[in-house]
Amino acid sequence: MKTEERLMAMYADANPIELVDLLDMVGVDHAAYLATLAQRSSDMTELDTKSTESKKPRRPIVSWLIAAGVATVIGVAIIIAAQNTDEAPVVDQPTTTAGPVTIETVLDLSESPIRGTFEVTEGADVLGCSSGTLVSMNSETFGKDDNVMTCESGSNTGTFTIIYNRELFDWSVLESSDDFAGLQGEGRFSFVFTSASRIVETFTGDIEYTS
Repeated sequence: MKTEERLMAMYADANPIELVDLLDMVGVDHAAYLATLAQRSSDMTELDTKSTESKKPRRPIVSWLIAAGVATVIGVAIIIAAQNTDEAPVVDQPTTTAGPVTIETVLDLSESPIRGTFEVTEGADVLGCSSGTLVSMNSETFGKDDNVMTCESGSNTGTFTIIYNRELFDWSVLESSDDFAGLQGEGRFSFVFTSASRIVETFTGDIEYTS
């Protein structure tokens, strides 16, 4: 029995049908018939493969949606933070005032303690005072005197004390209060007797304070 005939016999055994005697195998080109069956089998396999591939689920996009959501939240947070920064109240910064000053005093030596008046002839706008009264006394520092000056005319109120040396002819701000708190200054000092009981003093220099 030829190989083709054996294969056909095996095919018939695997696929029994009624009326087997109706199958006329005589004159059939068994090789061509088997080739046709093989081609049909291959076509069915390719069709099943394509059908299976078409049914593969698409790659999920959940991760992309999550990333987009996170980016949106971050963007909104940045915008809100920027708005809060812009709307935050600005804390007042200290203002520094500085400039030259000239103060002239008139002392009455007949009084005890020595009293007098003063006038700011230069730098009244910087000092915030144009005139006032003073009390002169010996300083706690040996060889120096203090002028405790109380402003009575100007935008500032309060007192400031000038300590000065009659031998070295220099002065500086010793202490201050109220609107003059933080006042600093120094410079040169001179004086002249206009009578036996009257002295005119002149203080020139620079002052600075923060308000």
